[in-house]
Amino acid sequence: MTEHEESPAALLTVSSADGNLDLRTGLCGQDGRRSFPREEFGCQSCGAHGDDVLPVLTPAEGTVIDTVVVARHRGPGISAPFCIGSIDLGGGLTIRALVDEDVRHGVAVRGRLTTTAEGGEWVVFGPRKVSE
Repeated sequence: MTEHEESPAALLTVSSADGNLDLRTGLCGQDGRRSFPREEFGCQSCGAHGDDVLPVLTPAEGTVIDTVVVARHRGPGISAPFCIGSIDLGGGLTIRALVDEDVRHGVAVRGRLTTTAEGGEWVVFGPRKVSE
């Protein structure tokens, strides 16, 4: 792997003090655009770079916008079928990520770290419990 290629879990998440996951996002100090993952080479909107793009930890939780089942996949680390969801994290940030198969539009979700049968390490979003 090159210096810019890490496992999805190492690159995209960090465990917070309460045991939940946070996403390593970015916030442009010039125009307020949020990005995931943090844009190391500069803001895609205004071009600000360096210290103007701030690292921000964002809770790995949001609301599902939509889901799709991937029936064929040739990439390493995970076998089809699996589900991908668009997740609104709030504040104008939407991501696409693996979701549990029972997750649908409008469901509140939280990310967790998991390992597939093939040995891939991924963040998967599942329903948030009512007490969370």
